[in-house]
Amino acid sequence: CALPILTLKPNMVAAYFNCGNAYFSLNYLSEAVKCYRECLRQDPSHVKSNINLAVALKRKEDIKGALDILETIRKDDPTNVAVLINLGSCYFHEKLMKEAEKCLRAALEIEPKNQQALVNLGLLQKDQGQLAEAKEAFEKVLEENGKNVVAEFNLADVISMEEQGMPSPK
Repeated sequence: CALPILTLKPNMVAAYFNCGNAYFSLNYLSEAVKCYRECLRQDPSHVKSNINLAVALKRKEDIKGALDILETIRKDDPTNVAVLINLGSCYFHEKLMKEAEKCLRAALEIEPKNQQALVNLGLLQKDQGQLAEAKEAFEKVLEENGKNVVAEFNLADVISMEEQGMPSPK
């Protein structure tokens, strides 16, 4: 059951943004989308609302909507790491691997130790059967942080695949 937060007064950009974040954290994605859209109606330049709206749309399986928003932001801010990572994730979801890799590598040029970008790149490489490269990406995450469940699981999986001489399924 959704909370009755959508009755906020006009011109409350921060309130609508925070409302969207609250709904998102509860996995009320439709309500989160409404809040982010109202925030953006009041302030179209609110970048974080645009990014969060795109992520909510992706989770609702509206990849085209998410890509449209993220590409628009990237035109204005080509070095926004969050945008590049989310673009990479959307492209990966759509099986557009070259575009996904390009976005993730661009994010890593800006922030070489970004865990999310490294994990996503490792997942992409694993999916493409590039096991040595995937292993390297997951190891970098663990060297830097020491604990990352996704990197640990996938590193073990890649090592097992290498030992068995199995290519990753494409």
